[in-house]
Amino acid sequence: MVVSLSFIINLFSLFFAKAETATIDFKPVIPLPDLVDVKTGEEDETPVFHERAKIFRYDNDKKEWKEKGVGEFKILKHNINGM
Repeated sequence: MVVSLSFIINLFSLFFAKAETATIDFKPVIPLPDLVDVKTGEEDETPVFHERAKIFRYDNDKKEWKEKGVGEFKILKHNINGM
């Protein structure tokens, strides 16, 4: 069986043309609420010092320090009362 190159090209173009024209529309199951402005409590404060740091806790039973997590350590100054 001999297959011409043009037949193979036409076959591939038909296959890929159908894949490109497929339109799929997904509707959400539940509607999402509108975006909410999140208040962090730091809106009236400016950072004096901030650094990435680890926090530890002391385990009295084992008499050793245990790592609790990693995060942003901040010292903030309030803009209105200066504290």
